Amino acid sequence: AYISVVIGGAIYQTDRLRFEARPIMNNTGSTPASKVRWRIKADILPVPLPNDFKFPLPPMKSGGTIVAPQNNGWMAAVVEGRVSDADVR
Repeated sequence: AYISVVIGGAIYQTDRLRFEARPIMNNTGSTPASKVRWRIKADILPVPLPNDFKFPLPPMKSGGTIVAPQNNGWMAAVVEGRVSDADVR
């Protein structure tokens, strides 16, 4: 199994929804990838990032999944708070 992650898609903020990231993990290998686990977090960060910025990892969740050969799976993470309309740009 060879797992890679690509950007995938996103859900944009509306009156009812918050920003959401939806990367895709691809198994480009010829065997199943078993016990696949990941950590994901979505946030709005300053540009440029401060030199001392640390990427905090969310807690590890139990369980796992199988990604079949030549198949993919979606991951998803929602930004915790709403972003003001002035800050969206």
